[in-house]
Amino acid sequence: MAGQWFALPNLFKASKNEGYQIARSGDEVIQFKNEQSWTFKIIPKTATINALVTLSLKPETVHSEIQHKLFLKQIGM
Repeated sequence: MAGQWFALPNLFKASKNEGYQIARSGDEVIQFKNEQSWTFKIIPKTATINALVTLSLKPETVHSEIQHKLFLKQIGM
């Protein structure tokens, strides 16, 4: 999944977040479905990636609203 955030933007001309849905949110994990479209630099074709992302939360920050707020800000909520 790290490639989607770090490598793919270097290979593609454009990226569009088509949507996301929170699948699970709790004290120990946040899980969401994400749909992302990528347009190739050289050929005029778009590929769409559907992913299920699971983030494990640090036990010592389970009750920290800051961690949840930062995550939600990163995915555009």
